[in-house]
Amino acid sequence: MWLLLSSHVVDDPSSWELDSKMLDTVYRGLALRPTLQSLTISFASERTPRPTTVIPPMANLRHLKVMNIDPLCYPDDISVLLLHSKNLRELQLHWSERMRIELEPSVNLSSYFGKCIAAKYTLPVRSVGFQNLYALPVDGFETVFDKEEIRSITYLNSFETGGEDTLFLDQLWLARAKSTAKRFSNLKVMRGDRLSKAHAELLGTMTGLEELYYVNEKHARGANGSRRSTPGSTLSPDVASNASTPSQGNVSSLGRDYIDSITRGHGQTLKILLLSDKWKLGQQQLALLVRSCPNLEQLGLALEKHNFDLLSILLPFLPNIYAVRLLDDAAEPSYQSIIDGVNDATHRDSMGHDMYERNYRLLRYIGLGSEKVFEIGKEVVECDRVGDAGERLYKRPIWWVPRQVIENYPLWAMDSPDL
Repeated sequence: MWLLLSSHVVDDPSSWELDSKMLDTVYRGLALRPTLQSLTISFASERTPRPTTVIPPMANLRHLKVMNIDPLCYPDDISVLLLHSKNLRELQLHWSERMRIELEPSVNLSSYFGKCIAAKYTLPVRSVGFQNLYALPVDGFETVFDKEEIRSITYLNSFETGGEDTLFLDQLWLARAKSTAKRFSNLKVMRGDRLSKAHAELLGTMTGLEELYYVNEKHARGANGSRRSTPGSTLSPDVASNASTPSQGNVSSLGRDYIDSITRGHGQTLKILLLSDKWKLGQQQLALLVRSCPNLEQLGLALEKHNFDLLSILLPFLPNIYAVRLLDDAAEPSYQSIIDGVNDATHRDSMGHDMYERNYRLLRYIGLGSEKVFEIGKEVVECDRVGDAGERLYKRPIWWVPRQVIENYPLWAMDSPDL
């Protein structure tokens, strides 16, 4: 038996992380801890026969994360735990990517939710996340979650992948989603990495989102374009490279569909928006976005032909904006010219003056590509140069900051291939 306690577990006895196979006594011991509120379980990825354990109820559990579920690797049974966790508020389930890539329908959702369905018990969770799910819908699954209680949904490498091999199964999920979408009346946060016209239409039937994130493809794929494999799993190169994405000819049209759904149903409520780096927004689309989403605080987008002047004109119409991230498609030219400008003291002085003159009151961070981020100081200082008539000029200072400074900002933190 191995027990892994991360550093935050030691400091916080209400949160435990279990790695590898646990004995029944460990689970029973945890069930007796009245302070236990957060539990992360990572199952083994080897097909070594081993006895499975029915994980007992944990009455005060509020956050449950189960990683690397593979029916062929003897995972423990979480169905009783789910049925009796009356205070559960967050549920994250991560399956091994192997089943989806190998098109193996070995996952049966009844193994996890069957007892809840039979007991007609609705989980009181407010945040739910699925990763690498490849399974047929089961009767009664739509009753497992209280639609009006859900506040946040994350789907990664699940549903609507766009691949022909998974089309039939994904369409079954889509049909169910369309029939229940309007019942998610209190949904505020949606995060995913699968893009399709059907999903854009589904988004258009909903209203009131406050945060919307599309995980950018390069974070979920390796350097050769293949999907990132799950830790502990082995994917052959030819199988891993079968990941499908929308063709380049459909990317622009797909982007317009999403922008239309976003602005019509969620514009007035959106505060954080991370778009796909595949959608290069031109003047018309960007103007529509800014006009329809006046309350944005964090915005991540790609610009057509890196048209920075257009962005500088429209930003003043977003009075609450304090973080902007300019996405960079690896296939397109980088932001090296801007990076060089910030590296140069004279150019940086000029940029700081522009920030002062344009009155971007709250704007603090601008990200370029995936790594570079510069911060704009709050204070106003005198420029190193004077104006054409000898007048004093003022600026907001600008400097590079390490990625760690902004890694907890949702605009960057949510752009991850992990739950």
